[in-house]
Amino acid sequence: MARIAPHAGPPDAVTNCLLLRADLRNLFDRHLLWLDDDFTVRVATSITDATYRHWDGRLLHLPLDPADWPDPESLRRHRAARCG
Repeated sequence: MARIAPHAGPPDAVTNCLLLRADLRNLFDRHLLWLDDDFTVRVATSITDATYRHWDGRLLHLPLDPADWPDPESLRRHRAARCG
């Protein structure tokens, strides 16, 4: 499980977590994988391995209840951290 924001409210709140396999979590934590505002997965162009490139442009599978979706503001801050 990847935490979107390390200190945003309860650390394991469903809106602050993404269920990712270990290698994708590592990319997320290193800001080489992120989500756009519409929950599209993006992979840094520096990642050339086809194992990971195929995720770029795919939509995240979201919970049925929008109240359980990842927090958009935390995702924006995560994206901003990769650029900053």
